[in-house]
Amino acid sequence: GDALVRIQMGDGSWVDAYETNGEIVIAANKAMGPNSFVILFLSQLAEKTDNPELKLKYLNSARRAADWMINNLQIKDPANKLYGAFYSWYGYSSDAHLNRRNIDSSKYTKNDGTYTEGNLDAAAALTSLGKALGEQSIQGKYRSAGILAAKWLIRSTDEGGAWAGDHFVQGADGKGNPVRIEDHPTNHNLWAV
Repeated sequence: GDALVRIQMGDGSWVDAYETNGEIVIAANKAMGPNSFVILFLSQLAEKTDNPELKLKYLNSARRAADWMINNLQIKDPANKLYGAFYSWYGYSSDAHLNRRNIDSSKYTKNDGTYTEGNLDAAAALTSLGKALGEQSIQGKYRSAGILAAKWLIRSTDEGGAWAGDHFVQGADGKGNPVRIEDHPTNHNLWAV
């Protein structure tokens, strides 16, 4: 957990891949899925530790990442067909192998589509963080953000969601049109179970 806290970016996110020393970035994209898994891990770690200082450290780190995701990637406009879902990632327009302290935030662009697997990750991570923080109500900031993502997942594809009646589609483009692939990939269909 301490290594993840140490390499966390100033905005609260993590980039997709680092060299083993944590200083050199191999892939500077900031994807929702990997950030969600770190939030989930730190939330669980905080719940398992008996050390109050470590618990606070891990929860604060997870909270910063969750705030970054909610503020930068979650679609909050109820008029948008993708309401509640998270955009897939921030892409970085530069070569990899950068020092993480030299990443230029102006080179990021938001992907305008969303994908099912990442929203499953986000829903699990945010509701877990809310639980770890003691949010008693589904109206808590993190639990409600996770529940919004889950509601997008089970909304019909006819309404811009990810549920096609008997399976999840791969995701949706920026206009809420389903992105389908013929073989019903198991990664996002089984993860939902």
